[in-house]
Amino acid sequence: MKIITLPQYKAEQLRGDSSTHVISIRTPGDCPADIRRNFGMVHYVALSDTDSPEPEAIARIVNAAIIAREYRANHLVIHCHMGVSRSVGAARAIAEHFGAEYDAQWPGNEAVRTAVLQALMGS
Repeated sequence: MKIITLPQYKAEQLRGDSSTHVISIRTPGDCPADIRRNFGMVHYVALSDTDSPEPEAIARIVNAAIIAREYRANHLVIHCHMGVSRSVGAARAIAEHFGAEYDAQWPGNEAVRTAVLQALMGS
C-alpha cells in the first residue's frame, strides 16, 4: 500500500478507484471535504491540530488504516486542511507500523504520529 498526503483542495479534485481509500481529516466544526469520486472507502475524521489529539479521532484513523490494509488497498490518501501536519503525522505512523510506502516531505504533527502508532501497536 502506498500512502499519499495532500491538502484538502487537492484531495477534493482526485478521481479515485475502488482500490484507493481516503482518510479525510478536518478541524472539528468545519464542513467535511467533498470526497466522492469512486474511492473504495472514505473515512471522515474530526481532529484538532494540537499536541493532545482526541482519542476517538485517533481510533477512527487507526480503524480506517486497518480496513484499508484488510481490503488490500493499493493507495491510502490522507488529507487535512493543508496536508502537512495532521495527515503527515498519521501517514508516518501508518507507514511505520505496516511497512507501507510513504515519502514524508514534512515532519508532521508528532503528537498525532505517536498517538496513531501507539494505537496501532495496541490493536
